[in-house]
Amino acid sequence: MEKFNGTKLELACGQGHISKVLESKGYNVTSRDLFEYGYGEQGNDFLFFQQANSFDNVITNPPYTIAKEFIETALYVSRNKVAMLLKLSFLEGVTRQRFFKETPFKKIYVFSRRISLTRLGEPMVNKGMITFAWFIWDKQYDGEPTIDWV
Repeated sequence: MEKFNGTKLELACGQGHISKVLESKGYNVTSRDLFEYGYGEQGNDFLFFQQANSFDNVITNPPYTIAKEFIETALYVSRNKVAMLLKLSFLEGVTRQRFFKETPFKKIYVFSRRISLTRLGEPMVNKGMITFAWFIWDKQYDGEPTIDWV
């Protein structure tokens, strides 16, 4: 539903689930993670990545406890778009309200059906209980965010 032209970085690739989907669509993806999960380059602490505008796009499912920091770093690193798979509830909160006003995004793609995530190949305890969405930032976009459904 969203096109990503140019280079792509999956910065928390884990076992490569997102990278493999992107690659199946014909995209060339640089896949990295801090830890070794059997896919991509390991030992890369993205929050200390200091090369501004080094990738056209950053696409990932960040650790939720530091998602805001991942978004800020991704916006620094990317030239074009940032796509983050987040809980829909990421929209909530006074601090995040300020964050979204300072770093406006283009679109949210809300999953119509609850998705079940895995951790290290094992289903998570609360599978299917949380609403997820893709949050898209586009540096070329100027306007109010819109919503669509996957």
